[in-house]
Amino acid sequence: MSVKHTLVSILAFSSLLVACNSSVKESENQQVDQAPPVETVEVRIVDWSTESGVNEEAPFHHDLTITDPHSTIERIFSSYISFQESTDSNENKDSLKYAIQQIGDGPKWIDSTSLQLLLDIWMYYDPTDFPTRNYVEARLKEDVIASTAAVDKRIQQKKDWENPEYAPFAELPYLKRLLINSRKD
Repeated sequence: MSVKHTLVSILAFSSLLVACNSSVKESENQQVDQAPPVETVEVRIVDWSTESGVNEEAPFHHDLTITDPHSTIERIFSSYISFQESTDSNENKDSLKYAIQQIGDGPKWIDSTSLQLLLDIWMYYDPTDFPTRNYVEARLKEDVIASTAAVDKRIQQKKDWENPEYAPFAELPYLKRLLINSRKD
């Protein structure tokens, strides 16, 4: 079922619930009051992704100023995992996207600490409708040797609560193969 159909189904079901819940039965012998008219809700489906998962024309606040991309990523990631939600604000998504693009700009590419943070983002930052992995993978492909070394280091430094048989930790070898194969393109 597509996202559009799912949203429409959810809205229709929600409207039905509102209509049913607002009916009041004063006694068993009386008829149910008429439900109030249901408001019409406009559903706008926005597809920000492209085949590659990144659409540069997607709404984005280009006036964002990020002076420390590593700290910005760390702050957003810490906040996201502390609430254990599958959503995040559009402002955080925009800031994260921009920080991922900015981190390591300049003469020195991404340092090892920031690479480890990007891998954690790749593994655990998964809000709805945000192609985190595509943004991180694009940056990691810029320096395949350093990135694959960082993936190896992350695999070796498995946290106690991570299970090597289950995602997302089990997907790290896939990421390494993806990076190595990107060199052949």
